[in-house]
Amino acid sequence: VPFFHETGELAGYRGIDRDITHRIEMEKEIRLLSASVEQSSEGMCIADLDGNLRYVNIAWAEMHGYETAKELVGANLSIFHSQEQLEDDVIPFNEKVKEFGSHKGEIGHIRRDGTPFPTHMFTTIVKDDGKPVAMCGVALDISAKTALEAQMRQQQKMESIGTLASGVAHEINNPIAAVLNCCELIMDDVEPDGPVATNVEHITGASNRVATIVKALLSFAREEKQCH
Repeated sequence: VPFFHETGELAGYRGIDRDITHRIEMEKEIRLLSASVEQSSEGMCIADLDGNLRYVNIAWAEMHGYETAKELVGANLSIFHSQEQLEDDVIPFNEKVKEFGSHKGEIGHIRRDGTPFPTHMFTTIVKDDGKPVAMCGVALDISAKTALEAQMRQQQKMESIGTLASGVAHEINNPIAAVLNCCELIMDDVEPDGPVATNVEHITGASNRVATIVKALLSFAREEKQCH
C-alpha cells in the first residue's frame, strides 16, 4: 500500500508479509489424503446419519456395478442391500456402530444388477466437536475368499465321505466274501433243483449286489484320495 509525505510526494509502500508455509504443508497433506482415498482398492464412503451418501470413491462405485462415483452422491445406503441383508446384516451391524462408535464384520451387499456378494466392512462414526455428524465405511469385496473357503469345505466333506466309504466297504467286504464262500459250499451238497438250492441262489444274488456296491465304494474312496 503506498503512503505519501505531507507534501503529497510518494514516500514508500507498506505491506504485510505472512508466512504461509504451514498452510502449504496442510494443503499437500490434504491432496495426499484425497489421492490415497480415491486410488484405494477398498471401497470407501461417507454418509450422513440418515444413510444418505455424501462421498464415495471409485472403488466403492465399481464394486457395486456403477461407472462413476458422482452418480451415487445423494443416494441412500439402502440401495446396496437387499431387504433380507438389511434385516439380517445391516441393522444389527449399525446398532453396534452406534453403541461402540465403530464396528467391523461381514456384511452382504448387492450389485446394481441385484447380484449379491459378501464384504468385510469397517464403519466408524465421524464426530465434529464431539457430536456425531456422519458415518465413514470401508468395504472389501471378499467374494473370491468366500468361494475359496466354500471349495475347501466341500473338499474336506468329500474327503470325509471317502474315508467313511472306505471304512464301510472294508467292514462289509470280508463278511460278504464269507457268505459267498459258504453259498458255494452249500450248493455242492444240495440238490440243484431243490428248495435249499433256490434259497441259496437268492442269497448269492443279493450278496453279489452288495459286493458290487462295496467295489463302487472302494473305487470312490481311492478316487478321493488321488484328488487330494
